[in-house]
Amino acid sequence: MFTKIALVASALLPIALGAPAVLSHHLAKKSTDLNCVQFQYGGPFTSTGFNGFIHLYSNITQFDSDTQTTAFNETRLGTAEDGTIQPCGDCRTTELFGFEVCQTSDRDGFNGLGNSPRSFYGHLTYYNVGDFKCLTASSSPYIGSTLKLEDCQYDYEGAASSGQYFEMNVSDEGYYYAFLVDEQNIYGPTPDLNNNGSLVLYDPIGANATFTFFGFKAQEF
Repeated sequence: MFTKIALVASALLPIALGAPAVLSHHLAKKSTDLNCVQFQYGGPFTSTGFNGFIHLYSNITQFDSDTQTTAFNETRLGTAEDGTIQPCGDCRTTELFGFEVCQTSDRDGFNGLGNSPRSFYGHLTYYNVGDFKCLTASSSPYIGSTLKLEDCQYDYEGAASSGQYFEMNVSDEGYYYAFLVDEQNIYGPTPDLNNNGSLVLYDPIGANATFTFFGFKAQEF
């Protein structure tokens, strides 16, 4: 499973309570509809993330009913030459991911729902030498879509159709995980991620579906 993530509680609480977040190293991006704030992390990490950014992982949990065993398949993700997101066994320090939490002036995170320190909405972000992008599904419907890095969109009404809006949660154990969302479904990385090149999304809801999500770890160099 992923290294436990300790989100900065004092940073997320203002989102939940509707107060402005003022932190020295945060990057704020605004549009008419969505106000987004980039968040950093607290430890413990194997090593400290640069500027609060840390590597993006997928984690796919599969249960074998015959043997009554559960397998956890964790894969570090990075960018390929064509811009798609692929498994990356030795990601470079410049391939750095993070997230930003978004809400409207009415404090709606998504579809009328608000944000809290344990459950919130926004973008999975990427920063490389001044290039700030958002993780984006390349087509709709999102099942079967590959992910690429594209310019971030800040339109609340278009969030469900943007292919780059995520529901993010922190479990009781402190694990951080994220699903891509639209108005009706959620999407995670495909179970055969390690076998077929570029990461592909699918809807993990269903009787035989695996539990799959995106998460983060600090660099391990």
